[in-house]
Amino acid sequence: ILNAWKTAAFAKIPNKCWPICSKLPWKLPKLKPEQENAKPMSTLKKYISLSLIAALASVSDAGAGLYGFSQANPPTHEEKILDIETPPRHILNFRQKMRENIDMLVDYAHAQNPDFQIVLHEGEELLNKSLWEHHLEGYNKVRNHSDPNEDPSFLYRLPGNQDNDTIAGEALPGFSRKRSGTALNIVFCGSRKLSNVVKQSGLRLIAVDRCSDVENYEEALQESFGENVLFYGFINPELAFNNISRRHLISENAKNVFSLQDAKNILILTDDSRYAKSYDFIRSLQNSNYDVIVIPALFHGKEAFSPEDIQSLKFKKNGTTRLVLAEMNLSEADSQMYYWKNSWKRGSPGWLVRPSYVSKDSFIVEYWNPEWRRLLGNHLQGIIRTGFNGIFLTGLQNHAYFEKQLPLE
Repeated sequence: ILNAWKTAAFAKIPNKCWPICSKLPWKLPKLKPEQENAKPMSTLKKYISLSLIAALASVSDAGAGLYGFSQANPPTHEEKILDIETPPRHILNFRQKMRENIDMLVDYAHAQNPDFQIVLHEGEELLNKSLWEHHLEGYNKVRNHSDPNEDPSFLYRLPGNQDNDTIAGEALPGFSRKRSGTALNIVFCGSRKLSNVVKQSGLRLIAVDRCSDVENYEEALQESFGENVLFYGFINPELAFNNISRRHLISENAKNVFSLQDAKNILILTDDSRYAKSYDFIRSLQNSNYDVIVIPALFHGKEAFSPEDIQSLKFKKNGTTRLVLAEMNLSEADSQMYYWKNSWKRGSPGWLVRPSYVSKDSFIVEYWNPEWRRLLGNHLQGIIRTGFNGIFLTGLQNHAYFEKQLPLE
């Protein structure tokens, strides 16, 4: 059904040192796509709903901005009904592969700058060992056991509360190490409840909220003040993430900001489409007093900011210091970015899996693939050399897409 799937996706990939261990240019050399033998899935046998993937794709119909607030390529009919005639002998732990990507980037960044700030956007499922991962361990053990009489009923022995996707007592404190914050969508303007995983992580929380009206916005703002949460809220999605002139700075701060813990407010301006020139984009930010600003790593995906540009943004209009973070997607390749090759398309190279759920220009990738990891490492090096204070990591929920392709029943 899905010709883009490769049998290699279900095999263990050996750990290799990323090329970020050595100096690389900001521009990548031409890559040679891996040659893999694709094996399309067989005819339908079972019907499986991809409710989580559908939820990912339909958070909002907003046309602008940040991951989770737009919709471009919803799940196909084929993705909603899957057939796995022969279950794979081994299934990757897709969440752990995402953690490995984050860990490698964090370790490299902090080796260059110990104060480098790392923000995880919608990475709540990665903070704890999940029920899915316990299911996976049991599945892989049973599928690879030599004794055909081995009892496969491993699910009933799972500990903790199974009403949600995390297990009490299975925290991963090492994963929260050296992270600065986590950003979550719809915290105060909806019914979302903060999990104990987030509350106990020690990370500074950033709420990214689409509010229904002015009253809802003001209530959410007051609640965020009471809980010491950085708040980026909006009502009109067309003015979100792309327009600084229509926003009012609330809780202005005249103090220096050296970390997320010092910040009182935040601006997320990850969509630079309203600006024709990088000069105008930089100028609009220079004339603001936001404590933290999140912007694209490159203007229009291709033009690198100069170190002087980023250095100028590190000072608010009132003269005190602030943080400048670069957005970086860990699991989607953008066809508008500098690294994109004209010959690339879905399935070529093989790690370009399917169009993004939320961006018309992007593709979900096999983010554990060595070529993609090399690209990420190269991209991070450019961000660090340009002088950004940190990165705002997006695309962390795409592990759900791969998990739903191989459901554990």
